[in-house]
Amino acid sequence: MANTELSLNHNSHAGIKRVQQKARKNGFSMPEVLVSSSILMLVVAGTAQSQLNSVIHTVDAGEQNAVQARISEDLDALKREAFRWQCTNGTSCTGKVQFEDIPMRYNTTHAALKAACSAQTMGGAMVSDKPALFPAVSVLSWQSDAPSEAQKVQVTREIKANGNEVEVRYTTSGSTRELDTTTSIIPQAASWCA
Repeated sequence: MANTELSLNHNSHAGIKRVQQKARKNGFSMPEVLVSSSILMLVVAGTAQSQLNSVIHTVDAGEQNAVQARISEDLDALKREAFRWQCTNGTSCTGKVQFEDIPMRYNTTHAALKAACSAQTMGGAMVSDKPALFPAVSVLSWQSDAPSEAQKVQVTREIKANGNEVEVRYTTSGSTRELDTTTSIIPQAASWCA
């Protein structure tokens, strides 16, 4: 009888082990599923955060590019005006196609300009002569087709004469990254001072 009980006991343990082994062959245990699901969630969350950061950086870069382009456009217009200031009519410095082959000349013979030439204050003379083109402080306007993110940014331009130079400072507010840059413009007429 003892042998029979031992044999049944042994058979029932062997049967349980077979069921457990069979169950293992058919799938994963609950802890394995939980661990793998957690790892998968971490990977998906990391990827989603990376994509969100990428979108944010792309929008910021687009805004900064639009602001830089607007500043460059304004600075080019100021340089063009500084190049043409006191240009003798009918010469190439006017920018007119019909005069492109006529050597440029600048009118620096007026008493005020002679004084500015001598004192090396041509930048101040130009700012005084063209206050509408070179105002002390102004806010740049945006074209209607500019990106909406960029239109939220206010670009302020400050102009200050410094000897023969005109210092132009641009600052921004309302953007993700504030900008403060200064550049100098020298009127071409200063090169014609006698």
